[in-house]
Amino acid sequence: MDLQPIGSGADPSVGRILVTTLGNPWFTLLRFDVGDLGRLSPTPCPCGRDDGIVLESIEGRERDVTRTTEGRIVTVRELDESLADFSSLTGYELEQTGPGTYVAHVCLEGDDGHRHERGITAALAALYGAEASIEVRREASMAPEQSGKFRLSRAAALPHVEERSA
Repeated sequence: MDLQPIGSGADPSVGRILVTTLGNPWFTLLRFDVGDLGRLSPTPCPCGRDDGIVLESIEGRERDVTRTTEGRIVTVRELDESLADFSSLTGYELEQTGPGTYVAHVCLEGDDGHRHERGITAALAALYGAEASIEVRREASMAPEQSGKFRLSRAAALPHVEERSA
């Protein structure tokens, strides 16, 4: 396994997870990009092994990154962490519709939806920047993608990461 940095605007400890399959009886896949992002651990593996890399976390899918108003890459894990304190939040999908514009579709339990909507707006502004234009839309439910999975964030017509090096 290897980690390839994803370019400008990203934390240097976050990169694409690339794997090489050495045990495949038909052929070896060299540096196969699985589409996930990982974060390097700043500490060695607690097991004592010192060969290879140690990941602190899986940060989400590369295709799901968004960017702050200053261009910094935001992973799904960072977005999840910024919304983790809202216990009434049962589902969300954030869409970045432009360089500084965001629409958060949220499912909320309980009757104090307006208070939570304001809190979610503030949390997203803290993550994406004070200049961010954030609209929160309350939804009854979230629909999964055609694959059956839920996509938590997307950036419409924005470049995600720099082109891969050859």
